[in-house]
Amino acid sequence: MLIPLRAILFQAFFLLIVIAIEASILYWRLKIGRKKSVEYSAAMNLFAAIFGWVVFFLFVPLLSRDLKAQIISYIFFNKFFYPSDFQPVLWLVVAAVISFFVSLFVKIRLLEILRYLLKPELVRDDFQPGTPLSLAEPILSMTGIKSKTLKQKSKSQKILLGRRQAIAILWGHATSHTTILLLLFLRNILS
Repeated sequence: MLIPLRAILFQAFFLLIVIAIEASILYWRLKIGRKKSVEYSAAMNLFAAIFGWVVFFLFVPLLSRDLKAQIISYIFFNKFFYPSDFQPVLWLVVAAVISFFVSLFVKIRLLEILRYLLKPELVRDDFQPGTPLSLAEPILSMTGIKSKTLKQKSKSQKILLGRRQAIAILWGHATSHTTILLLLFLRNILS
């Protein structure tokens, strides 16, 4: 049995880099604690990596024989076996774009799921409330009275928070993918 040790080591190395980059951007953009940002980044990236490999192993059997040979030669030997009619650059660009957007979608949904599951802890510890929505909000919340506008403002704050989180994930995701792309480029130049 042949194990792609190089691919496994590079995946672990890239995950460490991605987790560090995205955690720092989550910390900076969402104003959550350092520990929580590392936890969220690690959970999102580990899940996205596992999801990516599962999808990879589900779709590889569906590919043509030539394309399978190209993928296997790249994973095991870091080289493409070039037949005359194969264009690896086109396939790499298409795969990279699809991978970027699918993993971004998975990370955004996973953060929403984590936020839902850990809702009391998130609201209490991580997200510091800004200025009150209105002067009446503290009084209304203490008395239990909720006005229609207060409910609407609360809903709009949740939407704004969701957008802010999605933008922070997009920034971190784009930054980490750019860094990984540069590292892969350097690896190919130096080897």
